[in-house]
Amino acid sequence: MKAIDARNEATKQFTDALKKSEGNLEGALRSWVKQTSAPEEVAELITDTLAEAISQVQQAVREETESARSFAYDADQDSVVATLRTLIGDRVGKPFSKEDHQTHVSEAKRRIEHREPP
Repeated sequence: MKAIDARNEATKQFTDALKKSEGNLEGALRSWVKQTSAPEEVAELITDTLAEAISQVQQAVREETESARSFAYDADQDSVVATLRTLIGDRVGKPFSKEDHQTHVSEAKRRIEHREPP
Protein backbone atom coordinates (compact mmCIF):
# COMPACT_ATOMS: atom_id res chain seq x y z
CA MET A 1 0.00 0.00 0.00
CA LYS A 2 2.90 2.36 0.63
CA ALA A 3 3.88 2.13 -3.03
CA ILE A 4 0.36 3.01 -4.12
CA ASP A 5 0.18 5.90 -1.63
CA ALA A 6 3.56 7.19 -2.83
CA ARG A 7 2.44 6.95 -6.46
CA ASN A 8 -0.76 8.85 -5.68
CA GLU A 9 1.14 11.52 -3.74
CA ALA A 10 3.68 11.93 -6.56
CA THR A 11 0.85 12.27 -9.07
CA LYS A 12 -0.86 14.91 -6.92
CA GLN A 13 2.41 16.85 -6.48
CA PHE A 14 3.02 16.78 -10.22
CA THR A 15 -0.48 17.90 -11.18
CA ASP A 16 -0.37 20.66 -8.54
CA ALA A 17 2.99 21.84 -9.92
CA LEU A 18 1.58 21.73 -13.44
CA LYS A 19 -1.38 23.93 -12.44
CA LYS A 20 0.96 26.38 -10.71
CA SER A 21 3.22 26.46 -13.76
CA GLU A 22 0.23 27.10 -16.00
CA GLY A 23 -0.67 30.14 -13.90
CA ASN A 24 2.92 31.36 -13.96
CA LEU A 25 3.09 30.97 -17.73
CA GLU A 26 -0.13 32.92 -18.23
CA GLY A 27 1.18 35.77 -16.07
CA ALA A 28 4.53 35.79 -17.83
CA LEU A 29 2.82 35.78 -21.22
CA ARG A 30 0.61 38.75 -20.27
CA SER A 31 3.69 40.63 -19.11
CA TRP A 32 5.59 39.75 -22.28
CA VAL A 33 2.69 40.87 -24.49
CA LYS A 34 2.58 44.24 -22.70
CA GLN A 35 6.32 44.77 -22.80
CA THR A 36 6.74 43.81 -26.45
CA SER A 37 3.43 45.13 -27.75
CA ALA A 38 2.90 41.76 -29.38
CA PRO A 39 -0.25 41.52 -31.47
CA GLU A 40 -3.29 39.94 -29.83
CA GLU A 41 -3.27 37.17 -32.47
CA VAL A 42 0.23 36.13 -31.36
CA ALA A 43 -0.83 36.13 -27.71
CA GLU A 44 -3.86 34.00 -28.56
CA LEU A 45 -1.73 31.57 -30.59
CA ILE A 46 0.72 31.19 -27.71
CA THR A 47 -2.11 30.83 -25.17
CA ASP A 48 -3.81 28.15 -27.27
CA THR A 49 -0.53 26.30 -27.87
CA LEU A 50 0.31 26.31 -24.14
CA ALA A 51 -3.21 25.18 -23.23
CA GLU A 52 -3.01 22.29 -25.71
CA ALA A 53 0.43 21.24 -24.47
CA ILE A 54 -0.69 21.30 -20.83
CA SER A 55 -3.83 19.37 -21.74
CA GLN A 56 -1.73 16.70 -23.46
CA VAL A 57 0.55 16.41 -20.42
CA GLN A 58 -2.46 16.10 -18.10
CA GLN A 59 -3.95 13.40 -20.34
CA ALA A 60 -0.66 11.47 -20.41
CA VAL A 61 -0.47 11.60 -16.59
CA ARG A 62 -4.09 10.43 -16.26
CA GLU A 63 -3.52 7.54 -18.68
CA GLU A 64 -0.30 6.46 -16.97
CA THR A 65 -1.88 6.68 -13.53
CA GLU A 66 -4.86 4.60 -14.67
CA SER A 67 -2.68 1.96 -16.33
CA ALA A 68 -0.43 1.79 -13.25
CA ARG A 69 -3.48 0.99 -11.10
CA SER A 70 -4.00 -2.18 -13.09
CA PHE A 71 -0.62 -3.39 -11.85
CA ALA A 72 -1.56 -3.14 -8.19
CA TYR A 73 -1.37 -6.59 -6.61
CA ASP A 74 -4.61 -8.53 -6.49
CA ALA A 75 -4.31 -11.95 -4.81
CA ASP A 76 -7.49 -13.11 -6.55
CA GLN A 77 -5.74 -12.68 -9.89
CA ASP A 78 -2.45 -14.32 -8.82
CA SER A 79 -1.98 -17.66 -10.59
CA VAL A 80 0.22 -19.04 -7.80
CA VAL A 81 -2.39 -18.21 -5.16
CA ALA A 82 -5.10 -19.75 -7.35
CA THR A 83 -3.05 -22.95 -7.73
CA LEU A 84 -2.42 -23.14 -3.99
CA ARG A 85 -6.11 -22.68 -3.28
CA THR A 86 -6.87 -25.56 -5.64
CA LEU A 87 -4.25 -27.79 -4.00
CA ILE A 88 -5.00 -26.89 -0.40
CA GLY A 89 -8.72 -26.23 -0.64
CA ASP A 90 -10.35 -26.45 2.75
CA ARG A 91 -7.58 -28.58 4.25
CA VAL A 92 -6.08 -25.73 6.27
CA GLY A 93 -6.57 -26.01 9.99
CA LYS A 94 -7.42 -23.39 12.54
CA PRO A 95 -4.68 -21.04 13.75
CA PHE A 96 -2.56 -22.17 16.70
CA SER A 97 -3.35 -20.83 20.15
CA LYS A 98 -0.87 -18.26 21.46
CA GLU A 99 0.81 -20.88 23.61
CA ASP A 100 1.07 -23.43 20.79
CA HIS A 101 2.29 -20.77 18.42
CA GLN A 102 5.05 -19.75 20.84
CA THR A 103 6.02 -23.41 21.33
CA HIS A 104 6.32 -23.91 17.55
CA VAL A 105 8.30 -20.70 17.12
CA SER A 106 10.72 -21.75 19.88
CA GLU A 107 11.13 -25.17 18.27
CA ALA A 108 11.77 -23.57 14.89
CA LYS A 109 14.44 -21.30 16.37
CA ARG A 110 16.08 -24.28 18.08
CA ARG A 111 16.15 -26.23 14.82
CA ILE A 112 17.62 -23.25 12.98
CA GLU A 113 20.38 -22.94 15.57
CA HIS A 114 21.18 -26.67 15.33
CA ARG A 115 20.65 -26.73 11.58
CA GLU A 116 18.01 -29.46 11.94
CA PRO A 117 15.42 -29.87 9.19
CA PRO A 118 11.76 -29.84 10.16
